[in-house]
Amino acid sequence: VGTILLIRIIYLAISRIPIIPLLFIAPRGLITILLFISIPLSKRLTFITDSLIIQVILLSTLVMMIGLMFHKKKESESEGDSLIEIEQE
Repeated sequence: VGTILLIRIIYLAISRIPIIPLLFIAPRGLITILLFISIPLSKRLTFITDSLIIQVILLSTLVMMIGLMFHKKKESESEGDSLIEIEQE
């Protein structure tokens, strides 16, 4: 999961796209499942099991949830600040 996030940070930095909101929002779970299911049994690596795939999905979901919670909190604070400024004028 750390490697996935690191690669995503590098890609977003090279593309000059805002890193913070897009780092956490990524459809990793479904894509991971679909890619894993499409690999034939003879080509699968022995150390990559179903439980490892589920762990990656759950951890990336938790990272996305935490990232969205903190990002949304920052947006609501900035909206509150702008309302205070409007009321003061």
